[in-house]
Amino acid sequence: MTVNNKIAHPRYELREISTEKEVNNTRRVNYVEWGGGLSLNDYLAREEHLGNTKINSGTNLRTWGLYVQDSEGGEWERRSALETMLRPGAYKVKGQPIKVEDITTFSIGSVFTPEEHRGKGYAIQLFNQLTSTMDNWPCNKENGGKVFSFLWSDIGTYYNKWDYTLTEAFEYNIKVKKEGNVWPSEVEKISTSQLKAIADLNINQWLKKMDNDTEADGKTRVMIIPSVEVYEWSFARAEFLAPHFGAEKPEFFCAKHGDLSIVWTIHFVGKNINILRIITEDNCPSEIIKHKSFIKCINAVNSVAVQFNLNTITIWQQDLFPLESESFQKEAIKCLTSSGYTVDSGVRDGSLPNYRSVREPIEWVGEGKLTWM
Repeated sequence: MTVNNKIAHPRYELREISTEKEVNNTRRVNYVEWGGGLSLNDYLAREEHLGNTKINSGTNLRTWGLYVQDSEGGEWERRSALETMLRPGAYKVKGQPIKVEDITTFSIGSVFTPEEHRGKGYAIQLFNQLTSTMDNWPCNKENGGKVFSFLWSDIGTYYNKWDYTLTEAFEYNIKVKKEGNVWPSEVEKISTSQLKAIADLNINQWLKKMDNDTEADGKTRVMIIPSVEVYEWSFARAEFLAPHFGAEKPEFFCAKHGDLSIVWTIHFVGKNINILRIITEDNCPSEIIKHKSFIKCINAVNSVAVQFNLNTITIWQQDLFPLESESFQKEAIKCLTSSGYTVDSGVRDGSLPNYRSVREPIEWVGEGKLTWM
């Protein structure tokens, strides 16, 4: 469809690219940027594979292009493009119950302008029209519907001009111990089919935390709901890439000890494991037991890293026991070092989380690696 909005330019049009042929053509063009070590055909197959995941069913995954008419009556040509993923969200205002119906979140990715078209303002026009489109997205506003958008930037604060706000980009990188190649017998391997119960538990924990925190400090909070379908999208990427990097398809992505679970995915290009969530059940009895279970599960993750010849285990700050206190988080890192792990930390220079809310100030929560696009 062609989008008509309040800032449309007579010779610039934002269009949704909906035919398979056009979508593939767009991906052929942006392959040079997002191919990630794959051949063109494998890249196209990967994108099709991810597009078929449950989270992207229907029209949840959309491709958008900025089309330009160089002269009046001339041909319209695509100059810049991106993708958006629609995912359900949760929204909490002080004094009101948490709202999950009619809360829409856009996640933006695969932004690309071919080199020959750069420096001409096309990406700016693309975002001008996209943000206007999102601002006017149908969301049942009469019933309190809301729309928010998120992206992960590799170019710092560039998106501030569209009212995006940068959040936390601190991470921990744990060096894999090559001698730790045996899965601990006391740690359970959790299949993807078993993960739903753990994911549902974590959703309820996050909703409870959002409610309590907002009632305490008055800040409005927004979250992409971390459903099992969000996990499966990350797993699908790793499962597809494994044979292309000489590895067997991973059989599971979760380790559980006692009341603690760690969920991860594998980044074959970067040769690392990314922790997606560290989840503790509500009845976990003490901090000491949590920390002990944490190390046992990290040892299990380390054995997976050795199996796939990976170098690091990465934890974003947002994913390091986000429901626990800051002192608990610091103690968890101390437990790693006292267990013989080398941990480097710092602000990364890519995948910087940004959120956009133009009508009200919000705090974006749960913006860890799991919700990355």
